[in-house]
Amino acid sequence: MSKRLTASELMSYQQDGVLFPIPVLGQDEVAGFRSCLARLEDRLGGAPKSHELSQCHLHFSWAYRLVSHPRILDAVEDVIGPDIVVHATSIFQKRPYDATFVSWHQDGYYLNLDQPDFVSAWVALTDSNTENGCMRVVRASHRSGSFPHANSALREENLLASGLEIAVAVEESEATDVVLRPGEMSLHHVNIVHGSSPNRSANPRAGFAIRYVAPHVVQNRPHFPVVLVRGEDRYGHFELQKDPPGDDFEQYRDQLALYSHLLKERYAIQSVFMRSKPSFGKPAPDDLIDEVVRIGYLPITDASALLVAHAKGYFEEAGLKVEPPTLIRSSPRPRVERPSPKTRT
Repeated sequence: MSKRLTASELMSYQQDGVLFPIPVLGQDEVAGFRSCLARLEDRLGGAPKSHELSQCHLHFSWAYRLVSHPRILDAVEDVIGPDIVVHATSIFQKRPYDATFVSWHQDGYYLNLDQPDFVSAWVALTDSNTENGCMRVVRASHRSGSFPHANSALREENLLASGLEIAVAVEESEATDVVLRPGEMSLHHVNIVHGSSPNRSANPRAGFAIRYVAPHVVQNRPHFPVVLVRGEDRYGHFELQKDPPGDDFEQYRDQLALYSHLLKERYAIQSVFMRSKPSFGKPAPDDLIDEVVRIGYLPITDASALLVAHAKGYFEEAGLKVEPPTLIRSSPRPRVERPSPKTRT
């Protein structure tokens, strides 16, 4: 028996890979969370980058209250079951006339999960609409499996830190704008193709993205601690942060500095690798970069050299054809096709 969603809403989510709008917060709650976010932004200099607002739920009580909100969890439970872990959070801010965007991508491509019992809740703290750069999705694209991606959108304006972009053409006319009012949320499938455009309006846009996973899921790459917010974890696949956070800004700033360092290191390694002959025009797989980063704080040139040395064998072992270097986007790309009605189950 479902806790929040109706049978027709669940069917819609399963068919389309997205469901919205779902009311979850009262306006007083929205105002409270926006006030907490504004104070954090002020302490981070007034206009922090997107990556500076990652994983707030691990450090601040207000963010923890949001990710564990009963009305949000009731809807999430209907999708992934009664045992719920917060896998990660991001805050996506777009200021007036902001050029930032999110490239078309699938979360499941880089998460390396053994099964898709994973759902993202995008909670609107302001209006989120076509004009100010709301999230956009290709309905039902989650049922077409995983598409190839490339690090072809590695630009400062991209709120997706990895710079990943789906390496097939997306038909813009078939994309759906996920329009939300403050206090509403959307749910989207881990494999749905989604992204967002710049803010072309005079109004800000702010959303709190929460990624939930069932604890029986295995992730085949390193991950920071997660938070169990409902039910129990009988599997131990993730490291759990056992105690709710306080409001230790200094600790958060230290963690942020480490995260920023690792992020820049990964960017630099990937950039050198993509320019190298052994890359064959392909980005380095995340797990290969993970292995290099785990070795220690090597100079970027040394880490990249080590990565390149292993690349040829890695690609051949994975069954990839060794080709001369080419730009991935230089050749025609197939379209993301929506399943026809007769293929829907």
